[in-house]
Amino acid sequence: LLLGPICYETLHALVPVGRRVLQLLAIFQGSFSLAAVEAIIPCQEIQQTLSALIDQALLYTPTSGRYMLHPLLRRYALEQTVSGDGSAEAGDRHMHYYLGQLDDLAAGVVNPQTWARATELAEEIENIYLAWKRAIAQFNLDLLARSGPALTLMARCRGWLARGAAMLREASVALESSPPD
Repeated sequence: LLLGPICYETLHALVPVGRRVLQLLAIFQGSFSLAAVEAIIPCQEIQQTLSALIDQALLYTPTSGRYMLHPLLRRYALEQTVSGDGSAEAGDRHMHYYLGQLDDLAAGVVNPQTWARATELAEEIENIYLAWKRAIAQFNLDLLARSGPALTLMARCRGWLARGAAMLREASVALESSPPD
């Protein structure tokens, strides 16, 4: 079964704002919150658009307050992005939003508030990882330096030491092996 034509027809049956929002939602990995969508995707009627996408079964809510695209639809939408369509800007906003979410942990103090914030951010780990990888690809040293200690603390609080170490190692290797021009 070829899903490409089905996805094409589905996307092109949407009103332009719905199609555009759906394509930009593909930037998210896993589930995401309304606050994240509002911060990353410029659309004045975002809540109505999300509701319409849910009504059309193109977006679903796995848990209260979270949204998710089906992985196949996400992949197709990502493949349809072209340069100059705003996707790069949305990717940058995604990177800054999710790595900025770690700022609450940047003080490095382990206390009940830190544990609570790390628990909240656990739902965002896939998007944090995607944002981390984008910062590496862009050699955004300021953002990586600001986010690294907070990422380490989150990994400690959540028991994700291996994953946290792998993310830090990935940044180190990439930045050492390919310095920017």
